[in-house]
Amino acid sequence: MLNEKHPDTETATGYQARVDELYEYARNFDRRNPPSVESVRWDWTKNFDDGTEAIFIAGNLQTIRSAMYEIKYPELKGQRLCPVDTNVNPGLEREVVRTIDVAGDPAVSRDQPDDVPTVELNTGEGDVKFFSLVLSYAYSDQEARKAMLEGMPLPFLKAKATRDVMARKLDTMIFIGETKYGSKGLLNSSNTLTYATPASGAGGSKKWSDKSADQVLLDLNAPADQIISTTKEIEEPDTWLLPLDAHTHINTRRVGDGTSQTILKFFLENRDGMVKVERTTKSNVPANGGIIPSVSVSRMVVYRNDPSKLQMKVPLPFEQKQPQVMGFKVYTYCHMRAGELALWAPKSMIYADDVI
Repeated sequence: MLNEKHPDTETATGYQARVDELYEYARNFDRRNPPSVESVRWDWTKNFDDGTEAIFIAGNLQTIRSAMYEIKYPELKGQRLCPVDTNVNPGLEREVVRTIDVAGDPAVSRDQPDDVPTVELNTGEGDVKFFSLVLSYAYSDQEARKAMLEGMPLPFLKAKATRDVMARKLDTMIFIGETKYGSKGLLNSSNTLTYATPASGAGGSKKWSDKSADQVLLDLNAPADQIISTTKEIEEPDTWLLPLDAHTHINTRRVGDGTSQTILKFFLENRDGMVKVERTTKSNVPANGGIIPSVSVSRMVVYRNDPSKLQMKVPLPFEQKQPQVMGFKVYTYCHMRAGELALWAPKSMIYADDVI
């Protein structure tokens, strides 16, 4: 039963006593013989301004959603924008690739001269170095107990988080390589072609926002045409990778002349062949070709997304070793093997800077 002895001002100790009193009343409640209204003497003159009663009731109204919300990260585009080869022995430290080119031109004559040109084979060699990516996850005995109490699959969540972090690192390596070992990526490779973006916009600007729609279309078409003419039509690109702002510009700006067609749609419909235009937020690269930028530029990349032109070697996508107990913690070490971007045909790729 409830009593009437409550202090006028309840302290923290008084609050706990009140909670204990309510729990005791609940335990002794007999629904077959409930107390009469008169026997439960509530003192309505009491003023519980400190909110202890409200706190107790509010606590019973709380609930915890059974669902868990994961923090979202950007889409991993690297493996879509660059072919990935996993058919590589994980034991390799270096893969050597040899190239052969033919040199020679037949002589044209009315007879059979003694001085006959000779065909020569020009050979070259390139290599791909491989790296290990390592990361671990751990949890203590107490963390495991709390996770079991909450019904949380702690080892699975930590393993998934580790795998996701390593996948994001691989994605970055595809785009810009690895600073520590001087490897390059899709946005900063060496020996590629370069398109000199013309300063034909208002005030001598290279930016598309300062150019007419026709000038923007020229900047989209000219780099690809440069690849075709330089390689004598051997190489023909099929992918345009644009900075986010540049992509947004051509996707929202109309061509003009009374049409509602955007520059992007007009380009896709009128460019020969099956082409794709992609966007990236990782387009700011060093103007000097290094990995750590001093002065960065926004770069458009035009290339052929084909494994015979470029590849990212990933001999070992992901592996977990056996868990190891150290003191009160369980550690699991994870490993990945990846190589630097292999650009087999550098002249199949071209960079155009300062487009936005």
